[in-house]
This record gives sequence, structure tokens and C-alpha cells, in this order.
Amino acid sequence: MGRVKPGLTKKLTRRWHGPCRIKRKVEEFAYELELPDKSGYRFYAVVHVSSHKAANEYPSRPKAQLTQGVTEDI
Repeated sequence: MGRVKPGLTKKLTRRWHGPCRIKRKVEEFAYELELPDKSGYRFYAVVHVSSHKAANEYPSRPKAQLTQGVTEDI
């Protein structure tokens, strides 16, 4: 966490990042997150299950994940 807005302290800044996809289960209570490249996140990608929050589902948004390098001919 770099600079914080005036009047706030690092203690009171945002503690949740995301939403992030889960890449794999590392241990019984630890999961590795799939972080975007060059995302600027400064935390380790493996987190404890108690640090996860459920993401809200939005039915109007597509659920398919696009892969890089895929092109379609129109």
C-alpha cells in the first residue's frame, strides 16, 4: 500500500482486493489466486481461506473467461 489519502492511516485503508479467481488449492486451508500480470498487487498469491470473500454474481455479465492470443475471423 503506497500513499494513503490525507486524513487516513494505513491501518484504516482497504483490506480487500479483488475479485480474483482461484487458481488451485495449495493445502487444506490455503488457495493460490490467479492475479493479472503487472497488476500492482504487493501481496503473496497464496492466501488462507478465512481471507476470502464471496464475489457477487451479476447475471447480465458474461461468465466466460477470455484467453490471450485468441483471435476470431469476422
